[in-house]
Amino acid sequence: SAQPGVTHTVSVVEGRAVLQYREHQALIRLRGVDTSFGSASSIRALVFAGRYALGSDTAGFGRIVVGRGVARPAQLNLLDGGTPIQLFTLAEGADLVGAPDEALRSRAVFAAGVFSLQKEYDDQLVFADLAEVQALLGRPGPLTALELTLPYAAPLEARPAVLLALLGPRYRVLTAAELHPTLYQIFLTEKAAGYLILTLMLVLLASTVAGTLTLIVIDK
Repeated sequence: SAQPGVTHTVSVVEGRAVLQYREHQALIRLRGVDTSFGSASSIRALVFAGRYALGSDTAGFGRIVVGRGVARPAQLNLLDGGTPIQLFTLAEGADLVGAPDEALRSRAVFAAGVFSLQKEYDDQLVFADLAEVQALLGRPGPLTALELTLPYAAPLEARPAVLLALLGPRYRVLTAAELHPTLYQIFLTEKAAGYLILTLMLVLLASTVAGTLTLIVIDK
């Protein structure tokens, strides 16, 4: 946070979980984030149903924000206040034979909103409060990642090579393009396709204008 150019830091804990809503079950990527995630990312603009809200509600139930691909197969109803969603996880190093009760962890939550970004993420990603995910996964201390928000023209002190040298060899520093290669490849493909279509339109327009002018000259 003290490095020049770092505007936001988001603590992240991520793990696998099973989501159950009524008779539907699905394996999901449960991503716990702290309160700064709402301002550091564009998640609020991506929520098309409900709203972005994490943490516990007034009744003590947790709140999550799910992807479109998770909500649709489960026929998730944001207005269903009587049927909670159950999240199940296995604690790290769990002994399923000797202590099955301690191995399986669960939490009753309600969906506050549904977001849509890209199918790869919509089909499996669920956002929840950082502390709740740590409790579910049995990881109260360590983080999976620390996400940094940088300006487009980041200062030298905030570049990946400098941060890696600062943190040491036990850490990995990845840019957004390295962290989400599929998403960025889609952006590049859409950009190239748009440029190609625009070029084709200009060529056709120029040919039409040239042909029309030629016919007018010949006719005269």
